[in-house]
Amino acid sequence: MSELLNILGLESGPKYDPTKALPSDIVAMGQSLVDHASQFLPGTSLTVTYEVYPDNFRIEFWVDGFAAGFFRASTRVMGGGSDQYLPVECVDSWKKLGEPPFWVVRAAGWYDDRLYGKNLGFLAYKILFEWISRQGGAVAPDYCSGGDTSDDALKVWKRLRQIYPTEGPFIDLRS
Repeated sequence: MSELLNILGLESGPKYDPTKALPSDIVAMGQSLVDHASQFLPGTSLTVTYEVYPDNFRIEFWVDGFAAGFFRASTRVMGGGSDQYLPVECVDSWKKLGEPPFWVVRAAGWYDDRLYGKNLGFLAYKILFEWISRQGGAVAPDYCSGGDTSDDALKVWKRLRQIYPTEGPFIDLRS
């Protein structure tokens, strides 16, 4: 039984601490966002947590212990038959960039309406982008991987595209 628990990652003992892989300046960016957001949530406790892997980065926000929002980016492996279903503009732009690691913002949003429309999503994207830049990647909206990108998210992307180098729908974070 112990061997099965170990294989499933359920064995008791030291747990993976994702913040150990996170540079202190990215943690500081998250804390800055929390400090900014706190003005909209007087009398509450707002915290941020991270899930960090080489091919996945997730930021979660919590208000008084309840999920308030999250932002997640992960890599998209190119090659194989599924690429034919991706938007041509995305594939062509990725190739023009020299085929760097292809990151996609898979999901983003607020569960707590008090955080919506306060520039916090923009700041959360910038934290995601800082992580992706350290992985030497370029990032695109989810529609470039066959998913959906909301109209609100596209507005944030438009703002981000004004401050980062772009190629088609991609933001090039390698520099």
